[in-house]
Amino acid sequence: MTDILLDENMDVQVKDGDFILGLSLEQNQKIIIMAEKGEIRSSPDLGVGVNSFLDDDEPDELLREIRKNLRADGQKVSYCALVNGEIVVKVK
Repeated sequence: MTDILLDENMDVQVKDGDFILGLSLEQNQKIIIMAEKGEIRSSPDLGVGVNSFLDDDEPDELLREIRKNLRADGQKVSYCALVNGEIVVKVK
């Protein structure tokens, strides 16, 4: 999917006064994983709210929630895990 790209601070990328367009799958995944339910206006039921899982000792619930939300967004999740403290998601 092509969309307007954001930088690492989630600000819109602009070059020569124009928005930068590009592949946005990973960006969309990051937004869904970070957002709390209700924060995405167009899909208020979408959002993992990763910060609410920070104190959990077991990542199973977090990973389930990530898979569920990405699938609700239409992504075909083939792999979702915590690797060295980072969330790794692969889609088909």
